Formats: sequence, C-alpha cells, structure tokens
Amino acid sequence: MRISIHQPHYLPWLQLVYKIIISDIFVFLDHVSYSKNDWVNRNKLKNSNGTFILTIPVEKSNGCSIKETRISGNDWRNKHLKSFYYNYNSAKYFDEIFPFLDGIYKRKWTYISEINYEILIWIVDFLKLNVKIIVSSELGLSSLKNDMLIDICKLTNSSEYITGKYSYHNYLDHDLFKANNINIKPIEWKCPIYKQCHNKNGFIPDLSIFDLFMNHGYKSKDILLKSIL
Repeated sequence: MRISIHQPHYLPWLQLVYKIIISDIFVFLDHVSYSKNDWVNRNKLKNSNGTFILTIPVEKSNGCSIKETRISGNDWRNKHLKSFYYNYNSAKYFDEIFPFLDGIYKRKWTYISEINYEILIWIVDFLKLNVKIIVSSELGLSSLKNDMLIDICKLTNSSEYITGKYSYHNYLDHDLFKANNINIKPIEWKCPIYKQCHNKNGFIPDLSIFDLFMNHGYKSKDILLKSIL
C-alpha cells in the first residue's frame, strides 16, 4: 500500500492534493501540535492584483493539537465567500464549485480540523479518488517524528511512503525506514500550467486546489497528473 501523511490544510494547495491522488491511503495528521506558521488555517488564491491569502482566525493554541485548535469568531466566513465570488465568478466552473463553498461558509465551525476534514472529503469525492482517508487522532499514537511515521505505516500495512523532496532530504531517517522495510518515494513536483482567471498577471503556480477547480472543474485530476512523480 502506498501512503501519504500530512497535516490538514485549509483549501489545500495543489501539491498536497496531487500527493493524495497518487496514494492508496492518506492520513489526516490532526493529533500533532498546531503551528501558526503553517497552512492549516490559510491558503493562497488569485485575484486581479496577483494573489491573496484567506485565513481562518484561530484562538491561541498554547501547544494544542490541530484537532483541539478552536476557530475564533464567525466574521471570516462571509469574507471568504465573497472573496471567492468576486474573484472567480467569471471562471468556467464557478457554478459547479461555488454551491459547495456557499454551504461550507454558511455553517458555523468550532475547530479548524473540522472544516478542513469536510473540505478534504468533498475533494476526494469530487475527483472520484480511490483513496482511504484515516484520521491520525483515532490511531492512539504516542510516538514522535520519524518513529510516528513508521508506526502509521505499520498500522496501515503500508510499504511505501510518499513525501516531498524537501522532507526526503531534510527530515526523514532513511535508515530507519529501510530497517522497517518501508520504501520512501519522493515527489518530483512541478506545478502544471493551466488556464487561470486574471490573465494580465500571468500564470501563478502552487495556489489552492480551488483555483484549479474553478477553472477546470472535473478535468482537474488529469491536469494534476501531468506533474512528475
């Protein structure tokens, strides 16, 4: 089994979705500590000025896990919905994608992991992916870092671990994976070029998956698979 493991992203960016597409199992890593410098509660999209970032405000985490990190207030929901409307209403697949976002932003959310999980499940369904989603907080893990990754691979009977090139070279203990008969598969990611809105700014790579969805809808999976593994 081929597995990928990653912290949940809000409106996940293209490379993460690509990694999920080529996986048999994806682990939604929500039991690790929340970091305000990551993309758990924010992501980047395109507008007439170039790019903009949508951020869900969260309460001070004080070392809380992602699963325990609470959203602060509700004013952001209308702002995010309007941002999608005004920046993407001319996109070819806007009418297919916007109703989902409208439903998401009309709901009240307590935890950042909840909205991220709901969006992830919708993405998997929209792209008709044959991937099993596992939530790490349900696995009863106590190990850390590389040992945690090994434990997850063993619990899921996975023999191949998909990772980005940076993690492959900087974080992973290759000897430990080899000792546990787990092959590491690094991704050679190159963002595919696709038609976007706001053409005067040229093509901007590595945005949220929803930039691709708005412009290419159901063809998004095929476009992502043009990337190099």
